[in-house]
Amino acid sequence: MFADELKRIRQEKKWTQKELAEKIHKSVSVISSWERGIRMPNAQSILALSKILGIHIENDTIASKKKTTKTGKKQTKIKTITTKQTKTN
Repeated sequence: MFADELKRIRQEKKWTQKELAEKIHKSVSVISSWERGIRMPNAQSILALSKILGIHIENDTIASKKKTTKTGKKQTKIKTITTKQTKTN
C-alpha cells in the first residue's frame, strides 16, 4: 500500500515527516494523512515525491477511481500507487 511504502522509504532516509514536508513544500499534516492512508497525493505531489525519494512510479501501478461531483465535474481520485525504489550510486 502506498501509505506504508511512503513511510518506509522516508524512514530509510532517516527523515522526519517535517523534513519531507519541507522538501516538497507541503505541511506535516498532509504527509501524515498520506502515511496513514487518509488522503492520497495528487499528480504533482506524486512527481515531487518520486524525485525527492528516488522512487520510480510506473503508469500501470497507479489505480484510480473516476467519479462525477455534484456539479457534474469529472474527477479522478488516486486510490493506490505502487512504487519501486531506484538505486543510487
